[in-house]
Amino acid sequence: MSGRQSPALARLRAALLPTLSNERLTTLDRLSALGFPTPRDDAYRYTNFRVLDRRELAPALVVNAAQIPGDMPVGKHRLVFLDGRLYAEASAWPDSIQVQPEEHAIDSLSDAATDRMLMLNAALGNHRTKVVIPRNTQVSLDIALISTVGGAYPAISFVVEAGAELRTIEYQTAIDDAESLTVSALHFELKDGATVDHTLVQTSSAHAIVVGDVRARVGRDASYRHRSAVLGAQLSRIDLNIELYGRGASTSLTGLFLADGQREHHLRSVVRHMEPDCQSDQLYRGVANERGRGSYDGKVVVDVGANGTLSSQSSKNLLLSADAAIETRPQLEINADAVKCAHGATTGSLDERMMFYLLSRGLDRDTARAVLTYAFLGDVLTGFAAEARAFVEARALGRLPAADLIRGFVA
Repeated sequence: MSGRQSPALARLRAALLPTLSNERLTTLDRLSALGFPTPRDDAYRYTNFRVLDRRELAPALVVNAAQIPGDMPVGKHRLVFLDGRLYAEASAWPDSIQVQPEEHAIDSLSDAATDRMLMLNAALGNHRTKVVIPRNTQVSLDIALISTVGGAYPAISFVVEAGAELRTIEYQTAIDDAESLTVSALHFELKDGATVDHTLVQTSSAHAIVVGDVRARVGRDASYRHRSAVLGAQLSRIDLNIELYGRGASTSLTGLFLADGQREHHLRSVVRHMEPDCQSDQLYRGVANERGRGSYDGKVVVDVGANGTLSSQSSKNLLLSADAAIETRPQLEINADAVKCAHGATTGSLDERMMFYLLSRGLDRDTARAVLTYAFLGDVLTGFAAEARAFVEARALGRLPAADLIRGFVA
């Protein structure tokens, strides 16, 4: 289905016409003809990008110096991207891996709604950073995506060779309160027996728009784990597309979001079981307060012949005000026999029995609400690495009523 024509794309083309290569200009014209996705596109039924019409999409000017936010716990080995560009002076990686630029694979992008934000990334991004983890190597490499103003279009592709292990914590933030747009693309290729543990923590400012496209192709007996904590931005969306293309491949997707004020947080996942004996698990928790909105749209596809598939989806959501809203849509498309697939979704308010119990123990209502809200998110937070969990808790607790008292419960 065609999208709606965007005046922002027309302004962008006029501004960048002298600077874009023919290939990038062709990609931008292709996107302009298709338009941004709209809720009429099934994959975007809960996400409205009309706000982009009022944004300037041109890449931000190169900033000569920047500092990683002091409370961002990035490790010794890290890739730092400032306004979408690899910031080499602040980056460091082990000698055992390869980090090099490569051209965007523009020809591989289709006209589908799910590829249109990638078109914007490919047309306006500087280049794609390719990271190769050699076979049987263990690597920890954090990622910091820092935006200031304007558009940022970082793209990273990871090739994780056979038997290699990669642990990466990705921190996304917009450090100024100006209007910014980040459209990121992180793609992973896992060879046989490889393992990737990927955590995303997003804490952008209230006027930021953050769109992330994460794709992983998982080989035989390989494993890809993705965790996410989405706390910031005016509007955010994560698209996860996981292909289990090798026998015995597995993936685990977990995450939480906190949508308060007028924030919107959306997540869409598609997991395709392509070979026998693959396993996927999804566990998501969402909280919306005031006029906040969110959605979880998850789909599991089991291809013909993918017998022995094990799959589960769980989406539980908590509404803390009458004006808040969260949509959920878990889906199964099964084309094989001898599979075990389950899904479940709930959206509701706080448990009144637990509220009564806490009130009877002397807590006031605001503190009791905050305790129950934090407990609701706990089964997702337990899987985070210690440094990422502490960072998320510090940011999340500050947004709950009676934050100081809650810190006493979780200290």
